[in-house]
Amino acid sequence: MKDKRPVFLPINPFKFPLPFVAFASILHRVSGVVLFGAFGYFLFMLQIALPSAEGFEEARVLLTQPLHQFVLFVCLTALAYHVVLGIKHLLLDFHLFDTMEGSKFATTVSAILFAVMLVSIAIWIWV
Repeated sequence: MKDKRPVFLPINPFKFPLPFVAFASILHRVSGVVLFGAFGYFLFMLQIALPSAEGFEEARVLLTQPLHQFVLFVCLTALAYHVVLGIKHLLLDFHLFDTMEGSKFATTVSAILFAVMLVSIAIWIWV
């Protein structure tokens, strides 16, 4: 008698490579989680900067330190990625680029746009 129960198939990302579109969608979710954590960091910086001119100067000095610059870079990068891929997902809601070829094209354009934004953010923070 043949067993009709479902079989557990372990999904190994090295044996089952994800398409570029799926990888971009997973990173969109990850960027949302990073933004959730970044919210606390931005509230912390606002708490320092808003009460007085001295607090603003303290926040400005904090943002010249490499650790805070890196955290700001990660937060702004996550925001840029989330916005760009969010617009792509909104276009999918309007049934634009919802074919496989269209989705690959939209993801490629989104990746190029994100790369430009990534370089712009790095230049803005460190130059």
